[in-house]
Amino acid sequence: MIQYFMLKRRAVSSRLVQLLFTLMLCCSFLPGVSAFAYPQYELHDSVKADATPSAPLEYRQYFAIGGGTALSDATFDRLGLLYSMMYGLHLAPQSDMEISLSFTGTDGEGSLFLRLLTVTNLDISYFFHPFPSSGLRIGAGVSGRFRQFYWTAVSPPNFNTLEDRSARDLSIGAHVKIDYVVYQTASIDFGVHVLGQYFFAPISGEYSRLGQAVTIQDVRLHNSRQGLVGGGFFFRVQF
Repeated sequence: MIQYFMLKRRAVSSRLVQLLFTLMLCCSFLPGVSAFAYPQYELHDSVKADATPSAPLEYRQYFAIGGGTALSDATFDRLGLLYSMMYGLHLAPQSDMEISLSFTGTDGEGSLFLRLLTVTNLDISYFFHPFPSSGLRIGAGVSGRFRQFYWTAVSPPNFNTLEDRSARDLSIGAHVKIDYVVYQTASIDFGVHVLGQYFFAPISGEYSRLGQAVTIQDVRLHNSRQGLVGGGFFFRVQF
């Protein structure tokens, strides 16, 4: 008799569990009701407005091109054209990081019957804005320079014949830059800049005289100064 009531109780419990599961399953298909999910709440209009950005993100990058003139030991202390390309990141409202590639060259005849010279400079700079309300920036950093000379010079000891000389070398150094924006829109800047560079003695190079490999002293560069001073304008686009 006791076993009968125990079996009867288990059967009733099983049917109750089946009934509850069936009700939960049916409720899950009703619109707006789910027995297996967290309740969904509708945001008020004020909450939605706060979650929506009120303004677009600021520009974080820029690209610029520039042109001007430069005076350098690499141009035999003669003015040469200077072309530049710059890419930068705005780290903060008052600081930027920039990498630039510039080219300097001169072609023509001078006291050394210079034929052709090209110089490629790579600069990595950190800029800061001393006056946030103005367009002035001041920067400094490290520089690398690759220069190539091809020229004709008189040959000692009689100095009555000409000889071909060439040089290709790589140097590292430091620089200082200042630029100022004179015209500005939301995403475009136009301004002027000046720069000064100093380079140490070449860390590697190839030099030739009359087709033979020689040292840098044998090609007799006319001075030992390693630097550049230049200036010009730039056109910058923010994005």
